[in-house]
Amino acid sequence: MSEAAGKCWYRSRTVWFNLVCTLPLLLDAAAQNLGLLQPLIPVRWYPLMAAVITLANLWLRSVTTSGITLRQAES
Repeated sequence: MSEAAGKCWYRSRTVWFNLVCTLPLLLDAAAQNLGLLQPLIPVRWYPLMAAVITLANLWLRSVTTSGITLRQAES
């Protein structure tokens, strides 16, 4: 696989970081009545978490050297 073609999506640190950050939020939204996430994380931390996620995404994009593809390139 050449660098020009890009790497497969599952090898992207940015994609994995976003999935890891989004999964708990999706689970909490799906189980609104259970309130799974809110008792564990104080509300005052939400703005800090949003800032950290944004800064981490910016850093990951700055160290990225190639794009991603949905499929692995055939040899």
